[in-house]
Amino acid sequence: MAVQAGTRAAYTALILGNAASYVGCALLLLRVPDYPALPRPAQGGRPAALRDRPFVLFAVVNGAMGMQSQAVTLLLPLWISLRTHAPHWTVAVVYAVNSAVCVLLQTRIGSSVETNSQGGRAFRWAGLFFLAGCPLMALTADVPAWGAPALLVLAVAVHSTGQVWQNSAGFSLGFGLAPDHALGQYQGLLGLGSDAGQAIAPIVLTTVCLGLGQGGWLLLGVFLALLGLAGPPLTAWAERTRPLHRPPDRQDRPRPNELVRNEHVRYGGDMTASAGIPRSRREPAKPPLTREGIVGIAVGLMRAEGLERVTMRRLAQELDTGPASLYVYVRNTAELHAAVLDRLLGEVDLGPARAPGDWRDRLTRILHSYIEVLFAHPALARAALVARPFGEHYLDLVEAVLGLLDEGGLPPARAAWALDLLLQYATATAAEQSTRGQSGGAQEELDALARALRDTSRERHPHIAGLGGVLLGGTGQARLAWGFQALISGVLAAPEPDTGS
Repeated sequence: MAVQAGTRAAYTALILGNAASYVGCALLLLRVPDYPALPRPAQGGRPAALRDRPFVLFAVVNGAMGMQSQAVTLLLPLWISLRTHAPHWTVAVVYAVNSAVCVLLQTRIGSSVETNSQGGRAFRWAGLFFLAGCPLMALTADVPAWGAPALLVLAVAVHSTGQVWQNSAGFSLGFGLAPDHALGQYQGLLGLGSDAGQAIAPIVLTTVCLGLGQGGWLLLGVFLALLGLAGPPLTAWAERTRPLHRPPDRQDRPRPNELVRNEHVRYGGDMTASAGIPRSRREPAKPPLTREGIVGIAVGLMRAEGLERVTMRRLAQELDTGPASLYVYVRNTAELHAAVLDRLLGEVDLGPARAPGDWRDRLTRILHSYIEVLFAHPALARAALVARPFGEHYLDLVEAVLGLLDEGGLPPARAAWALDLLLQYATATAAEQSTRGQSGGAQEELDALARALRDTSRERHPHIAGLGGVLLGGTGQARLAWGFQALISGVLAAPEPDTGS
């Protein structure tokens, strides 16, 4: 409309409206939660994204291909006005077509681009569509006024389809090639490449296409197609340089399409598809992803390889999809670990909550069962110190503990704080003991501590010397039971907490 009006006021309104749209987007971003950063491995030198040479090259290639977006927003309006017989209102029409094609095809095409290899092929498809669209735009200069709008609509529809393929490839590879702890770095580098492409696009496009005319459009199409052809080999190189998280070979490996079926888990040792087994070209359709299915696979992965292997990328490999698809169901790795913890809390025996007997003993039995579940998974026990599960199994545990505290006559506020204290003690004990159990030198460390306590100077440490072996005496079970008794007796006698703040 601004081009059709051709006035200073129209162009000013267009610029101000565009600026207002950016302000609106910024306000929406203020509502995005501030998620804590994931721990990253110890490393020195440059950030991880800059050390990843395949990804750096992809950011450059993707940024160069991204210049094509201004072929519609900047170059085509000038081309229509200066080189074709199409009426000026055609500019508004091609903008509308561009938006409509992107909206209608983004979900359809994007849902088929999930893995890294699919992202590489999508990048190639983008280049081929641009190769088809650019000559059509060049031909509009030779078409009379009555036919130019129709040809422009066709050209922009083809070009816009290429844009959707490129966007899908960038989204898939931008997340799929990035380690979980460095998603921000990789997205920032990818955005930097795109911004660089947008910065040089005006001078490149106007010089080539307006300066050389129809030949310039052909050169642009060939250039974009060559960039697209680099997608698959560049992706293959990037995948070869990714860290491998595969355990030793085992038998009875399930196929990826067996991992989520009616939200039940089927595990048999390793969770990668058997190498060497011929697979049909027409495999059955993958079952739809669900949060329950994803968590079930994560639990099996943890049992087979350990919690440290339960990452978005590793999980995506098992589900034969891309990491980006998982973020629809689980916000980040921390939430995934919390969901795994909640799933395992379903193994805690809550039967004592409904059994007869002294409430203190029944409460201690539940807490012992909770610790035993964590003992079986040392990494999970450590994660439980900071994880915040909120699923049904965790709520069942909380309800059982609160019910017994209420049975013991604790007022609500004191029971609420006692719950936190009891679970924290149980979790810390499980994390400490399970970690020591994994240490090969745990017994030697304990013996060294016993010698240090036994041989300490009575003059310098009279209380230690007086207690002697009592400091380390008793079995682990006896000390744990005494600790629970001390906490329960303490909360019974403690004053009411100040919950006003």
